[in-house]
Amino acid sequence: MDFRTNLAVPALNTYSIGDTISEFGSPNNNIQNATWRGTLAKLGPLAWRIALRYKNNTAVGGAGGGDNGNGANYIKDIRAMNGVPVIIVAGDTGDYDINQTTAKELVQFFNNNGGQNGGPVTAWIIGNEPGGSYWGQLGAAAQAIATADPSIPVTISAPAIADMTQGFGNGGSYQQAVQDAGQYLTYLSYHAYVGGDGKGVYATPEYLATAEQVKQTYNKTPGLEEFNWNSSCAGNGAGYSDWESTVYIASIIGNSVAGGAHAYMYADSGGCGTLSNGSNNGGIQAGTPLPAYWALGIWTGMNGEFDRFGSQLVSTSVGGVIVTDATGKEATGLAHEVELYATNNGKIVAINKNANAENMTIGLGGITTGTYNVWQTNPNTANAAITEVKGNTNFSGSEITISLPGHTVSSIDVQ
Repeated sequence: MDFRTNLAVPALNTYSIGDTISEFGSPNNNIQNATWRGTLAKLGPLAWRIALRYKNNTAVGGAGGGDNGNGANYIKDIRAMNGVPVIIVAGDTGDYDINQTTAKELVQFFNNNGGQNGGPVTAWIIGNEPGGSYWGQLGAAAQAIATADPSIPVTISAPAIADMTQGFGNGGSYQQAVQDAGQYLTYLSYHAYVGGDGKGVYATPEYLATAEQVKQTYNKTPGLEEFNWNSSCAGNGAGYSDWESTVYIASIIGNSVAGGAHAYMYADSGGCGTLSNGSNNGGIQAGTPLPAYWALGIWTGMNGEFDRFGSQLVSTSVGGVIVTDATGKEATGLAHEVELYATNNGKIVAINKNANAENMTIGLGGITTGTYNVWQTNPNTANAAITEVKGNTNFSGSEITISLPGHTVSSIDVQ
């Protein structure tokens, strides 16, 4: 890896990696519980994606027309977790009927007067998933949101990847929709649940390929708004109590940001969420961090416990396969088993998908001597928690020699 060479992708910031507030499960989401909110806050600054709509002169939570709680309180809770809110503008009665008037009023509810009711909120998505009347209302809704606050980037709703990359959305032409709303759009979003496709943890290069294809096809910044093993997740493939979810989630984040996309997991609760809600997590006590929690944490540094990702991804390769080569990662060989991502502050995220340990020598372009610490997940514990396994270890000759245990994710922090 070469810490002197940044990848030609957008800079990393708080909006680059995130999670989604679920409207499902019991309770509806984890940020309603102060203790669980404190556990989520230990991840450090994250983007938190949440669906809200405007009704009766206030913001209420819930896509699908639900009225789940006070919208301003949700945003304030996200702020209390040192997070940044990303609002999905929900339809008046469901996912699809995006009303330009109430969309504009929702933006004003949070962003007028320099910010109010927990605002300002500086990232907005028009709808969750498209269908029905969505396409016909998109252009007007995008204009209304952009007019309400010209400073905010706008993202449109996420069709299936296959529809998006082929140019068609559910119920309308995706290419036409992008054209209609194009002057107001910054990001193009998509949802992806491909772990259950038979490839398991080796499905993750598809996320890199998708991000690159979206950028090439539409000349817009890609945005992965939801990802996980599959749409039902719980008890299916990557478990909510083993290593597989940790390795998979951490790898999706790496592949997506390497492709220039932000990456928001689904979701805070239920199935393969960040915390157990006690109702569908195999009897795991409510509020317990699940493997996906540690996958996010390996990137964020657990709020200062170890290094957080820096402001730029740098050039890396494994076995001659560069980090932005999805096809090379799909092939056999070391790059199929191990992924390395690095950022300009000396942080390396190492992911070993293989069951066996990989003994590696990592070259450090631009750094000759120093020390490094290693924080690592444990595949043999119930929830794959992160612990420090190596501290203040000296290196020289621009090389680190390290063993990556099978089925682990590591943060190698070079000083």
